Amino acid sequence: MIENSIAIKNASAVSSNSPVIRTETPALVKLIDLSRCTGCKACEVACKEWNNLPPDKTENFGSMQLHRSLTPTTWTMVYFNEAVIGGNVKYLMRKNGCMHCENPACLTACPSPYAIVQYENGIVDFNQDKCTGCQFCVSACPFNIPQFDAVSNRVYKCTLCIDRIDAGLPPSCAKACPTSAITFGEKHKILSNAKTEIKKLVKRGFKNAKLYSPKGVGGTHVMTILPYGNNTEDYELPKNPEVSPLTTFTKGPLAVFGGLFMGLTTLGSFAHLITAGQSKVSEALAAKEGKEEEIDRHNLATRIIHWTVAISAVLLTVSGLSLYSPKLFWLSNILGGPQSSRFLHPWIGVIFLISFGLLFIRWFKDMAIKPYDIDFIKNIYSYLIHDEKNIVKSDKFNGGQKLVFWCFSAGLALLFISGLFIWFPGFFGSFAARFGLFIHELTAIFFISAIIAHFYLSLIAIPGSLAGMITGKVRLSWARFHHALWLNNGK
Repeated sequence: MIENSIAIKNASAVSSNSPVIRTETPALVKLIDLSRCTGCKACEVACKEWNNLPPDKTENFGSMQLHRSLTPTTWTMVYFNEAVIGGNVKYLMRKNGCMHCENPACLTACPSPYAIVQYENGIVDFNQDKCTGCQFCVSACPFNIPQFDAVSNRVYKCTLCIDRIDAGLPPSCAKACPTSAITFGEKHKILSNAKTEIKKLVKRGFKNAKLYSPKGVGGTHVMTILPYGNNTEDYELPKNPEVSPLTTFTKGPLAVFGGLFMGLTTLGSFAHLITAGQSKVSEALAAKEGKEEEIDRHNLATRIIHWTVAISAVLLTVSGLSLYSPKLFWLSNILGGPQSSRFLHPWIGVIFLISFGLLFIRWFKDMAIKPYDIDFIKNIYSYLIHDEKNIVKSDKFNGGQKLVFWCFSAGLALLFISGLFIWFPGFFGSFAARFGLFIHELTAIFFISAIIAHFYLSLIAIPGSLAGMITGKVRLSWARFHHALWLNNGK
C-alpha cells in the first residue's frame, strides 16, 4: 500500500496553511517511461472511467491522437508526433497531463483561497467549488494544462487520482498501463528506478536519454523518461519551463505596491481634509451673488450617463479588488459570490466603456486644455490650500479635472485592451494573458486611486459638486467661486 498524506502544504491566495499532522510525509511521483509506451491509450480510457468523464467528440486531423489537445473532460491523452532525429524519422509518443509541479505557477496565479491546493505528498489539486473561472491558472501554466469549461465556468485538470492515492491505490492510468510504462510510488524509489532505466537506454543506443523534471518549476511529481532527451520540443514539451516572472511580480511586488498606493491616496485625502478643510464659498461672495439663486450646470442626459459611469466604476472596483488581493476576496460577496463577481466583472466593464464613451462625446470640447488650464495645474497647490487670491480662474472644468479626464480616457483604453487579453486567454495566448493581467492591474491601481481622489473632492472637499450632478443646478456663488470663466462666458 502506498503511504500517503493529504495534509495541505500550500494553497492559493492564503498566507498560512493547515497544520501538517504527519511530520514525515513521503513525496509521491508518477514516472512515465516513453521507451515502454506503445500508444495504446489505456491510460486515457482508465482516466475517463475512474473520474466519470464524458467522451469528447473526435476528429480526423491526420494523427493517431483522439483530440488535438486536452479538454475540460479529457485530463490525459497520448500525443503522437513524427520527428526527424539523426537523419531518421522517428514516431514519438508521450502521455500528456498535469505535471504536478513542486512550484506550481497555477497556484501562484490563482486569486481564490484554496481553489488550488498542493498536498504534502506533492500533488496539486483543483477545488472547483472555489474556482471563480478567472483562468489566471490557464495563462500561468507553462505546460498549457488547465482547461476552462465555458458551461460550468470552471477550470479542470488531472488530479493524479488523489482519491485513489488517499486509499493507498495508484492512479488509474498507472494501474491500467499494460507495459508498465507508468509507475507510481515514493520519490526516492522512483528516482532510483528511473536512473536504472536511463542507464539501460544508454546501453541500447539512446545516448541522450534523460529524465524530464525541469528545475524552472522546482521539479515535477510527474516525471518522464525521454529516450531522445535532446529533442524535448519534438515531444511537445517546453525545454526550460518556469513560473513566469510576470506572474510572480503581479501577484507579489505589484500587489503590495498597489495596496500601499491606494492606501496612501485614501490617507492623503483625509490628511487634506484635516489640514486644509473644505473649499467653501466665502460668505461675502455668497451674500453678493445670492445664496438661493441657482443656474443650470448639467442636463438630465449628462447626469444619467455620469451616474452610470460612477456606479459601474464602483462595481468594477469592488469585483476587481476581490480578484486583486486575497485579503479583499470577501468583496466578491457584494456581487453574489466569487463566481458571479468574476463573471460580471468584464460585463460591467463593457457598460463602463460604453457609458464613458458617451460622456467623452459630450464633454470632449469642454475638456480641451487651454493655456489657463496649464497655469491652473502649475499652481495647483494654491487650489488645494484654498488660497483664493492665487487660484487661477477656470472654465466649466478646471485644469485638474481636465487632466484627470484625459488620464481616465487613456487608462480606460489600456484597461479595455488588457482586459480582452485576460478575458479570452485561449484566443490571444498565454503570454498575452499574463502581460495583459500585469498591465490591467497596474493601470487599475492608478485608476482606482484617481476614483478615490475624485470621490473625495466631489463628495467632501468641494461642497455643492454632488448637488450639481444630482439636480443639475448649482448656486450662482458656487459657479463664480469655482468656475468664474464659465460663468463670465455665459456658460
